[in-house]
Amino acid sequence: MIVSKLKQKRKRIFLRVDFNVKFKGNKILDDFKIKVAKKTIDYLLNYDHKIILATHLGNPKGKEEKLSTKRLIPFIEKIFKKKVYFGEDVIGLKVKEKIEKLKFGEILLLENLRFYKEEKKNDKNFAKKLKELTDYYVSEAFSVCHRKHSSVYALPKMMKNYYGFR
Repeated sequence: MIVSKLKQKRKRIFLRVDFNVKFKGNKILDDFKIKVAKKTIDYLLNYDHKIILATHLGNPKGKEEKLSTKRLIPFIEKIFKKKVYFGEDVIGLKVKEKIEKLKFGEILLLENLRFYKEEKKNDKNFAKKLKELTDYYVSEAFSVCHRKHSSVYALPKMMKNYYGFR
């Protein structure tokens, strides 16, 4: 179902995006993948939701600083003209606490989903832990929706889900 059918206000939205962009130094070579999510994010912000952005960056072998999604924050903030907070992890107590502290109408970017091997293995327990963080699932990650990864395959099956405008 398209996200425009989601009319509730003030919910926690797990927004799976594909912000897997290439860097040259500290500069993004092409920010198209970030810009195309703007319409969906603006729509969700209009309903005063807490937006929990989830993406991957590259194909890490464990936790690699150069593939941390934290690098994306200045670019996301510039495009959306809004402060973006960072969750140093994807699951766990620290992330839950960050989401609790997040105000409605704010954005939290999770760490790289692929820092967890469970993501690529479509691990249902990993998906359940992601589900605990939010009320609704929205996919704005069309370019990766064919993958059988936890955040794009298992998780949407566990909760009410929508697709973004893209």
